[in-house]
Amino acid sequence: TSHETGSEAFGKDKLHIKGAAAQNVDRDFNEGVKFLTMAIDNFKNEKGHTSDAKIDEPQRAYEYLTISSLAMNLLDQAEIVAD
Repeated sequence: TSHETGSEAFGKDKLHIKGAAAQNVDRDFNEGVKFLTMAIDNFKNEKGHTSDAKIDEPQRAYEYLTISSLAMNLLDQAEIVAD
């Protein structure tokens, strides 16, 4: 989307993620994806701007990769919605 953060992509470009279980929960689903990407942005910033990311446990590293993978798979279903 050419935006720096997940919140910019969802807010400025009207990013919509297809895949909600039903139409009546589409907004909740998209809010969840938005906040997931925002959380990943914050984890990335916190880990990337220090010399020691303090990920000593393999399980913790795997969990970071897992949530990032989920976010990327969800973002593969993205579309820009016109006003």
